[in-house]
Amino acid sequence: MRVFVNAAGASSGGGRTWVLGLAGELQRGGGRGLDWELLVRSDLAELVNSLTPGVAHVHLHRHRLHSAPARIAWEQLVLPLHPAVRRADVLVNAANFAPLGRRRPDALHVGNALYFDELRIAGARGLRYRIEAWLGRASVRAATMSFAPSEAMAARVEAYAGRRPVVIPLGPGLVTDAGATGEDRFVFAHRTFWGPHKRFGELLAAVRELAGLEPGRFVLRTACDPRTEFARAHRESASERVQLEDALIARHLEFASFGPADAGTLAADAVVMPSTVESFCFPLAEAVGAGVPVVAADSDFARELCGPAAVYADPGDPAGFAAAMRAVMLGASPSPSPAHQRRLSWVAHVDGLAELCRQLGGRG
Repeated sequence: MRVFVNAAGASSGGGRTWVLGLAGELQRGGGRGLDWELLVRSDLAELVNSLTPGVAHVHLHRHRLHSAPARIAWEQLVLPLHPAVRRADVLVNAANFAPLGRRRPDALHVGNALYFDELRIAGARGLRYRIEAWLGRASVRAATMSFAPSEAMAARVEAYAGRRPVVIPLGPGLVTDAGATGEDRFVFAHRTFWGPHKRFGELLAAVRELAGLEPGRFVLRTACDPRTEFARAHRESASERVQLEDALIARHLEFASFGPADAGTLAADAVVMPSTVESFCFPLAEAVGAGVPVVAADSDFARELCGPAAVYADPGDPAGFAAAMRAVMLGASPSPSPAHQRRLSWVAHVDGLAELCRQLGGRG
């Protein structure tokens, strides 16, 4: 049975991690009995080849449409006619959107919680998100089946699209263990890129609060930079850039890329996540898998993913979040349950995806 995976929209963050996790497990022998073909961006194809060489039953197709509108138009108009798709028994759409005029059994990976939320985003970017949200919900209704990485996300999708996806939990990111930070300061890691839903301003306010209590004793290392071109295109980032000018915050903040070179080992004393709109959240999965304590905003996805491995704080309460961070600094060490760690498995994810494809292939 041929399975064609359209991952052309997996450009960064969680989508990128998913492609690398999937390809790595296929290399280790997962998904046997199916002939897998992956369509990925040209830049990501190089990374897949370097990290997972010799995957005999995976054929990489390079996709060069890096503009989101162009890629979405291509998926709707051209993808169904792609020779590899026409040969496939099942089409897996891995980045939130599916061809609405589908021609064969397909499975849709629903991974962007923003498309199933009432978050208000200002300006032209907000209009684009609303259009994409309409397409994402329409894609769920049009797909033969959809799958989500968590029960929390499945409930969101059902509430907005009227169809509940199958839940196939993801693996523990690309981190395999915890490592020493090599610093005399307590290191909080915030391993996520900027987005209008990340509540980064609240995290900066919490850093300022904690710095007043524990000056010089900690650092927040983050990839959530409101100064990037992408962030500047959103009005929501302006107030966060003002916060960066605060000297007390600046002394306790470092920006990091957390690129492929950082995969494998999580060098942090704790992981923080103030966001409440996520479908799964690889940074939390990495922490749970590596046994690193978590400070998280209290939300359904965080509770499902972390269980007892986190100290939770009320969303929208920087002082409460700072208190949770301080509790971990002073010795609170929440640890994951074995059940939560076992649930984070690339083996189980690929097995679940393969079984879904077999079910769909039987309908063709």
